[in-house]
Amino acid sequence: MGRMPEIWGEDCEEFKPERWILEKGEIKRVGSNNFLAFGSGPWACPGKEVALARMKGVVATVMYNYRVQVLEGQSNSLSDSALLNMRHGLKAVISKRWV
Repeated sequence: MGRMPEIWGEDCEEFKPERWILEKGEIKRVGSNNFLAFGSGPWACPGKEVALARMKGVVATVMYNYRVQVLEGQSNSLSDSALLNMRHGLKAVISKRWV
């Protein structure tokens, strides 16, 4: 799903979240029929909202159970974007919160 070179380009297999950000920092909008993970229109998956809610629950559980410690010396400068991206990325150590 979502890996068609004719729609997404030759680098469609690569994880590149920046492909969704335009030069001015705006989010690139594409039609829902280009990414059919949940279908589109009248054929859309009726469980889409349940799946998205479940994904949010998984992220919350991971964040509750793991500690994220930013490495010293990291620059906290933000890029000129509406998405609050770190200009040079963010290096961190992730460890179990409960032993």
